[in-house]
Amino acid sequence: LVSDPLNPRRLIGISLVITVAVHAGIWLWTLWRHNSLERFSARGRHILLFVTGCSVYTLLNAFVLVQGAVGPDGDEPHYLLISHSMWHDGDIDLSNNFLQRDYWPFYPRELPQRSITTGDGHVYSPHGIGLPILILPAYVVGGYAGVVLLMSVLAALLALQLYQFVAYVTQDDRTACRTWILLGFSAPLLIYSSQIYPELPAGLISLIVLRHTLQIERVGWFKSILLGMLVGALPWLNARHFILLGALGICFGYHIWRTKQYKLSVMYAIPVVCSVCGFLVYNDSIYQTATPLGGYITEGGVASHLDFVTQYFDIRGILGIWIDRNCGLLSVSPVYLLALFGVPIALRAYSRPFVWVLLIIGLTWISIGFYWGWTGGHAPPPRFLVSVIALLGLPLAAYLQQESNRLQRMLLTGLAAMSYTIVMILEIFPYTR
Repeated sequence: LVSDPLNPRRLIGISLVITVAVHAGIWLWTLWRHNSLERFSARGRHILLFVTGCSVYTLLNAFVLVQGAVGPDGDEPHYLLISHSMWHDGDIDLSNNFLQRDYWPFYPRELPQRSITTGDGHVYSPHGIGLPILILPAYVVGGYAGVVLLMSVLAALLALQLYQFVAYVTQDDRTACRTWILLGFSAPLLIYSSQIYPELPAGLISLIVLRHTLQIERVGWFKSILLGMLVGALPWLNARHFILLGALGICFGYHIWRTKQYKLSVMYAIPVVCSVCGFLVYNDSIYQTATPLGGYITEGGVASHLDFVTQYFDIRGILGIWIDRNCGLLSVSPVYLLALFGVPIALRAYSRPFVWVLLIIGLTWISIGFYWGWTGGHAPPPRFLVSVIALLGLPLAAYLQQESNRLQRMLLTGLAAMSYTIVMILEIFPYTR
């Protein structure tokens, strides 16, 4: 299909993508200019924004699939294969699945066997099982396309949480809606609405937990348990998300200490501790190492976490994750430059919540910035920032709230136009991602 630009299937897909993009653009422009959300109740706004995001993501991703130019790549087929084994074999041993090429329906070529073979012949993937469990119902019902649909829904939920978070902190629904428009329909969020990676659900969990933690006075014992369960699920998605677990735990603990609701800390901690202990026991039983990195240490053939960090250390990602021309955030979505401009404004206007935003983003940035795989491999850039990307909505909103002159409006228009142009190129020609 790449070598045949006049393929009818591809032309139909491109035409439908452009049609959806034009109609979505008209609707989003209406929301931006006329603040149409004012006529709705709070619940009505949330429903409208979720339905809009879900519709745009689902239709664009469906029409990209119609082109047939792309399919799962990188880690994606491995997550799908684990789900396949869970459903058809009732286990996560992939030895028979590789022999039978069970991945062929969604990955019709030889799949590199990124796995760990035990002494008794079992084959296990080093990838976390949290995402395969999450996508299992969608895979059973609709295969690869069903999973893409599920990721579209999760992306729409993340975009909605972005709106709710910004609206709560700023108390400005119009700015929150504009932030949702700018970030929800540009890269990387729109692109990752079709990608099968754990960073998207991790980002959704992080934003939900942070938003409720900032409103700790309204959190009862039952909601504390639910928040603890969500945070406890993070390592199961990927061991890197222990960083998010720690940052969110510090934030929750501080707000418990400030409000002296100590009983809630117990309700929050119980599911987190149980989940972490279960995760370490799982790593010990599967990979013979009761450590957070588990399968990655075994797969890499290193003796300890320190050896792993030393072997895979690379400082280039500290700046590269933001400005690299191929893999940096600003290269695929220049509008995030305004979020960086908004950092000092947010520090002055919303210092208390923004400190926690900086902590979560900063720890994630440092943890991936020194890792040699910061580029994300075959995944669209910047994969490892997706788990915290929505938090950049707050400094962007702070920038949008300030009194703007003509030059600032021109800068906003130019960067937004560049971001939307780039994301549409990536949607129309998905093999360029």
